[in-house]
Order: sequence, then structure tokens, then C-alpha cells
Amino acid sequence: MNACPGTFAIGGCRFAEEVPMSRLNYMKSFVICVFMTWALSVSGSEVSYQDVRDWLQTDAAAPVDGIAPGVYGVRDLAKLRHYLPPGFAEEFDFSELSVEIAETEHYLPHKSYRAATERFEGTASIGPDGAIGSYTAGRPFSAAAIDAAPPEKAGYMVAWSHIFRWQHYGYETDILMSYVEPNASGDRHTAGMEGGGNVIRSMTLYYRRVYLNKLAHQPDGDYRLDIDNTDELHWKEYIEFLDPFDVAGSKFVVERSLDPNLGDQMYSYLPNERRVRRLSVKERSDSFMGSDLTFDDLQGFSGRVLDYSWKYLGRKVVMHVSASRHEQAVFFGPRSHVPSDRWQLRPCYVVELIPKWEGHPYGRRVQFIDADSFNTVVSLIFDRGDSLWKIVYTAYEHADVPAGTEPNAEESVHRWSALVAIDLHNNTTTVSREPPGTQSRYEAVSPSRVRRIFDVSNLTGGR
Repeated sequence: MNACPGTFAIGGCRFAEEVPMSRLNYMKSFVICVFMTWALSVSGSEVSYQDVRDWLQTDAAAPVDGIAPGVYGVRDLAKLRHYLPPGFAEEFDFSELSVEIAETEHYLPHKSYRAATERFEGTASIGPDGAIGSYTAGRPFSAAAIDAAPPEKAGYMVAWSHIFRWQHYGYETDILMSYVEPNASGDRHTAGMEGGGNVIRSMTLYYRRVYLNKLAHQPDGDYRLDIDNTDELHWKEYIEFLDPFDVAGSKFVVERSLDPNLGDQMYSYLPNERRVRRLSVKERSDSFMGSDLTFDDLQGFSGRVLDYSWKYLGRKVVMHVSASRHEQAVFFGPRSHVPSDRWQLRPCYVVELIPKWEGHPYGRRVQFIDADSFNTVVSLIFDRGDSLWKIVYTAYEHADVPAGTEPNAEESVHRWSALVAIDLHNNTTTVSREPPGTQSRYEAVSPSRVRRIFDVSNLTGGR
């Protein structure tokens, strides 16, 4: 933490210069500060990888109807812990807790995705290195195939089913990112953050991802968009920061290859450099714009499958906001990062990911992937010593479609609502959500718009 003018910092704590301090008072403050820093670091290390594995075993049988629909408070935390992983459950331990548990819904992807899944069932395969082969469109691997495969192979089956989940053409939205620390001299909040914590920085960005190939709803177009390079690329991603002034105009374009052995093409444009720069693939593991997230943490997980070794750990029912009751996410709690929302008990696949790159800052991650949507529900990220370091979780909205009605393509996708990253080691949080008055959009795209937005040569201009 950088000290503000008129203050100096020791061990991450601030002291005012204008307040006279005797040597004794100085030493007392220093000791208190060191103790606080140590306590925070210990709290981030209380949960180990083994604790999570033990919880998965002891609570494996917690059923999807184990908690009746209703509103639950902190006195009910013992019940909720059966559905909240260690480390995550502790974030719900505050007196104002009030969460609604709703009926667990079953969500169907669009009929075109279901048709493609049926048409190509059993054709996709997993190679010796975990690469997917002979895949065209739809869900590549069925629940029966995942359950029947050995853990290492099943882990890659879950991974590729997540990568090729139903996403229509992808989505676009504005995102408000807030960096939160524990309460300091005064609280500073932004819309939707109704608890404690101090927002030390907020940034607004425009985000767009478009899928180019393996499009289940484009069977007449060979399951891809009719533009250049769609026989080589799976998707493109565009990020542009809109404010504050010191980051406004910073832009990124990422291209993901269909060849699972090829790395991403990543480009950035920073106004102060006035040039387009190609990023190293290893920069995906760096902090994204000073936040608690990396590029691979976006959407819960957006990394390359073959950058990790995957292992299937089984199934588990966990709590998740899959159909938010808010147009914009609302948070409460000591640091305003727990959704004050409608939760469901969601059946999930549980997989373990270990980075293959020895220099990766993460030791491993345990990821919970919704068995219906194949969206990432929550990721538990461990350091190299197997202590829980970060918790990354998502929240989604879903259209309220009348029973018996076939939803259109846009209504059948879970709309992104929020992404939260909690850094237990540094006691910080990044809360990303839709700004007031905006919602994520899963609309059809034209080839001309794709060329205009995602062309690297246009990074020096605007959208």
C-alpha cells in the first residue's frame, strides 16, 4: 500500500506525520502493525488443500434438496457449510447475513445446441496429452462418459465441455471493477456495495468476446462465422478501459486458437506508449491491471486447457447465484463481496488443475463447474505451499421463461452478472459487476462488426 501525502507506511499500515510519536509509542504501533499483518497472513493460510479434499469427502452426500427454500442467517451457517467450500464459508460468517435459498432449477441450452449434441454424441475424443479431437459442435462429452472415464481423462472431458459450453455468439457488457480493502479511516463505496470495506479504486471497462467456430446454431455455415481465420480460431476477446483517466484508452485483444497446442495471441495498446505491443503468454498469470485477478481467472476460468493437468474429483452440490433477482449485483458483508441475492444448490463437477509451467504463481486450483450450464461456479486457488490463496466466484442472471416454453437463443444463456476475487493472503478483494443501467448482452453479431472491433490494427482507434 502506498502511503498518502502527510503519512508514512510501515509494514502496510499508515501513520500520520503530524502526530508526535515517542520512541515507545512508535514501537507499540510498529508491533501492533506487524501483529496485524501476521494475523492477516495466518488467516489466509488457515485452509489447506487437504481441508478441501476432506470436505469433499465428508460432505459428498449433501443432497441438492438438503436445505429447504427460504431465508437463512448466520445462525444457519452450520447448514450452509455443507454447500460452501472451506475458506468460502468463512466469508458468510457475519451478523447481518441473510441469504435466500431458492428451488434448484434445471436449465436447458438452446435447442440448436441440444440438436448438435445429439448429432455428434460419442464422436469427440481425448488424446494422450489431453487435447480434444474429432469435435464439431454441441456438448462434447456426456455425463455418462465423464463418470465412466478414469479421473485424469474425465478431468479433461469436463474441461472441454466447459470450454465448448453453450454461449451463443458470446457476450458484451460494461464492467465496473472495484478494488476493496478492509475499513480504513472512512468507507468509500460504489453502487451495489452495501456492506463494509473501503473501495480504494474503481475502473470501468468494455468487454466483448465473440465465438467464431463450433457454433451449434450455425449448421448451415459449417458451424462457424463467415469471416477470415474462423477455421483456425475459436474466439476473440476485446477489452477497453473507459475510466479513470490514467487507464482510459488501454485496450487488449486476445485470440484463442482452435489448435489446443497453440498459445494465445495477445495484444495490448497503452496510450502512454502509443504503440501496439504483443504480450507474452506467461503474462496471463500476472495480475490483471493491479487487481486480484489474472487473465486466466476471467469468467471463473478462461485459460488454455493444456496449460494445466486436469483431474476429476467427483461431484458436489454447492451454493451459487445462477439466476440473480437483481438487474445489477448487490453485495454486503464486512468487505461488500458476498452477494445479497437468490442462491441455489447447484450440482457441480469438481476438477483439480495443476499448472504445467513451473514458474506459475499458483500451485493448483480446485474448480466447481455447474453440471447444467458448465459455467464455473467457484474456483479455490492454492499457493505453492497448498494454502488457500484466492477464492474466485461468479454470479449469473437467467431469463424467466414460462414453463413449457422454448427460449430463444439469447434467453437460453446464463447472463454474466458479477465476478469476485478474494485474496486471503493480502486481505483484498476485487469486485467486478455490471454498472447501473447496463446488462450483459448475448446478441447476434455481424462479420463486419467482428472485423471492426477485433482487428489488431484498429487498437489505436476506437470501437
